[in-house]
Amino acid sequence: MPTLADLVQELRELGIGLSEIQIPYRWYREIISRAEEMAETGEEDF
Repeated sequence: MPTLADLVQELRELGIGLSEIQIPYRWYREIISRAEEMAETGEEDF
């Protein structure tokens, strides 16, 4: 399963920086906390 860092790297390779995506900070925090939760429980489905 790709990590968030892997996804960011892929986007960079495609020429898309995070600043260009403009993810609202609240969503970003939700994604991070969900990813951390999944890592703890070993869940596969986002």
